[in-house]
Amino acid sequence: CLDKITFSRDDLVIDCGSNTGELYPYLKKVVPELEYLAFEPDQKVYDCLLKNINDEKATLRSEALSDKSGMTKFYNSTYGADSSLEYSGEKSYTKVKTIQLDDLELTNIKLLKIDAEGHELEVLQGALKTLSQIMYISVDFGPEKGEQEERTLPEVSNFLYENNFKMVYSNNLRDIGLFLNTNHYQE
Repeated sequence: CLDKITFSRDDLVIDCGSNTGELYPYLKKVVPELEYLAFEPDQKVYDCLLKNINDEKATLRSEALSDKSGMTKFYNSTYGADSSLEYSGEKSYTKVKTIQLDDLELTNIKLLKIDAEGHELEVLQGALKTLSQIMYISVDFGPEKGEQEERTLPEVSNFLYENNFKMVYSNNLRDIGLFLNTNHYQE
């Protein structure tokens, strides 16, 4: 959905569930002076992220975004990039630090990209005060929540609609929706 957004110099992009930083090269190619804030709680993946991104305009954090700040279980997926704060039957876990996006008191955010493996609603709930500062939110709401592998589309969409966002694009091949803050929308 990135091609639907016009990025400018010094825009802030927050990448929740950044993995090894796949989003970053695209962003830097489009606008080299972009501000980038990445969150990746999986320590092994975070170590790769550190190797892939070395830029003074990029801030990399090993915490997980959530609706509560503290320490919690992070379930390690043994078959793919599906590690999550959501229990999905995986017995292996580590403890990770969680923070709320609201704790950071950020302003003027162009894009919040959320790929939290079923924990998307909780990320948004932890950003309730920050939502008014975000122009676009891209959410992966594929079948990744819990043991039943539920989609988070209904709860995420309802939450965003209730907080002045509307879906402006969806990519059904990847179960991704792009939401625009209607307070930033100009016809």
